[in-house]
Amino acid sequence: MSEIVEKSDVVSLGDLFTGEGTYVVPIYQRAYAWGRDEIDTLLSDISNARKQGSPAYYLGSLVLHEDNRDGKTVCTVIDGQQRLTTLYLLFSYLKNRNSEDQPSVAMDSWNMTLEFDCRDQYTRALQQLRRRNADTPAQKGDAVAQSLYDGYDRIHQYFEQNIGDDSAEYCNYLKNNVKLVRDFLPAKTDLNHYFEIMNTRGQQLEAHEIVKARLMSQLNKKSDREAFSQIWDACADMDHYVQANVATDMRERWFGGDWCSPEKLTSQDLFGTASATDGEDSGEEYHELKSIEDILGEISEHNESETTDIRKVSEVEDHPSRYRPIIDFPNFLLQILSVYMHRKHGDVADGASGGQNEVSLDDQRLLNNFDTYLINDANEDCVREFAAELLLGRFLFDNYIIKSSADDGQNDYDWILKKYKKTVDSKRNASYVLVNSFGADDGDVETAETSSQRNPSTQNNIVMLQSMFQVTESGRTYKNALQEMLQWLFKQVRDEHAIVIGDEAFQRDLQEYAQKRLRSVLGLDESSGPEESVQRIRETVNRGVKTNHFIFNYLDYALWNMLAGPENVASSEICEKVRVEFDELKERIRKEGVERGKPLDVSAFRFRYRDSVEHFYPQNPVVGEGSATKTRMSHHPKTKTLLAICA
Repeated sequence: MSEIVEKSDVVSLGDLFTGEGTYVVPIYQRAYAWGRDEIDTLLSDISNARKQGSPAYYLGSLVLHEDNRDGKTVCTVIDGQQRLTTLYLLFSYLKNRNSEDQPSVAMDSWNMTLEFDCRDQYTRALQQLRRRNADTPAQKGDAVAQSLYDGYDRIHQYFEQNIGDDSAEYCNYLKNNVKLVRDFLPAKTDLNHYFEIMNTRGQQLEAHEIVKARLMSQLNKKSDREAFSQIWDACADMDHYVQANVATDMRERWFGGDWCSPEKLTSQDLFGTASATDGEDSGEEYHELKSIEDILGEISEHNESETTDIRKVSEVEDHPSRYRPIIDFPNFLLQILSVYMHRKHGDVADGASGGQNEVSLDDQRLLNNFDTYLINDANEDCVREFAAELLLGRFLFDNYIIKSSADDGQNDYDWILKKYKKTVDSKRNASYVLVNSFGADDGDVETAETSSQRNPSTQNNIVMLQSMFQVTESGRTYKNALQEMLQWLFKQVRDEHAIVIGDEAFQRDLQEYAQKRLRSVLGLDESSGPEESVQRIRETVNRGVKTNHFIFNYLDYALWNMLAGPENVASSEICEKVRVEFDELKERIRKEGVERGKPLDVSAFRFRYRDSVEHFYPQNPVVGEGSATKTRMSHHPKTKTLLAICA
């Protein structure tokens, strides 16, 4: 079970079908089985990629075994035959659809052949479909190969219903922009056994697993590949703190004696300390991709292969469902790629500005992004550097970015910001505790209950700011605020050589970013005068359901920040700008609370996900302010505060 992919390449469909190649589906593979749903999904995905202007669209991989038969090179299809057969039917249809007014639809040349080993009916059916006239539906052939005729008919129907006159553009995009990864197994691979393993597991490689394999192919030494895999796997498990995902000895070596003070997370350190048992390496050159079989094995056996000491720590106290990260691993990879490119080149955008050299923070473009910015020009140093940034990024993300508590119901959760720290009991057994990332003493294991009783602190303020951004950017993609935070945290560690992140500096950066973003949403710049600013603000907040949610979220933060009390450092800064406005509003709220028997208390305020603008209107408006239906936003009390802050 240690076969290694001998070589790998990326090929466009045009090159695949015009190339001199014979592809054979072995007898031990099942017959063609794709139906309407699978075919429509494939065709729709390609169509959507074309409409979105994607320069390249990846369909996945073909696993092939190349050998020589009677002087001819033949590729046995080990995995991906359903997709390849459908593409063959698709190109047959497009070839037959060609007419005098649509010459560009036809293939310039078609040299590739597809055969089914020991199934002559299938091979004959494919030849017939490739030659036939497409003016009428496919004639019924041998019942054994009926699925091929049905697939051809479905492609014909799909084009008539969905593509129509755009077939020429569709075909050009299909030939030039749609690509496959071809992975070639070594000559001595036991193909029957290999296929049995893959078929039993029944798993398709995900995009991030393909990225992993292709990055590892750049590493020559076995020890480097093992170190890379160890780092990647530790980072891929988003349900636990990254410190819990590595063995105890590596935890201390990577993250310091207290498990939360990393000093040696550079590529030079990591690829010299990762626990790769590589006694046989001795400078061995090895330019081969890790096999898809091995990667599938890692997926299915990941949890079973964890060492006992990791389980002892993570299972007892860090159950995977206890805390929920705000992003998944594929999108986290893009966040780190963006940080890496920004730090390496300085001119790579964050996916929001539309710049020419941007890393799109959308996992639908994961392979394209990694191909463009890392893999195509990668060398060993780049791969090792990226692995180091990935591990540091996971540490910073886990310990300095909020998570949500999943213990409560959907509408009654809490935001937590804690770091993973080593503790030793009276018997000198090592375990861990989760302590506040900022503001509290290391021994203060603060809970949600005690947090709500404390005065606002830097810790609370950072939680409030981060949760404000999270409910604004609630999806997994295009999390630009998270990108800002990660870039700032990386700067502290890599440039300032900080071991501990400064709480007040982090809070200040978040506040400055929030105010900069608010002014951008409102259309304000440095040249905007007071009257112009007021007019723009009023226009922006009077857009009904199209009003940007960040405006309301920022106002909620500003209100909380001020009403929480003068001991809050940040509130004193805002007070200088809006003291009169806030003091008046605070006094009115205080009086209203006394009259209702509910004194002013903002300690329980937490940001919530809201689906519409209407949900931002207060449940208990201040007396005299009217209802949401009667009060224009430009006269709403919160808008006055907004004017005072930004004008």
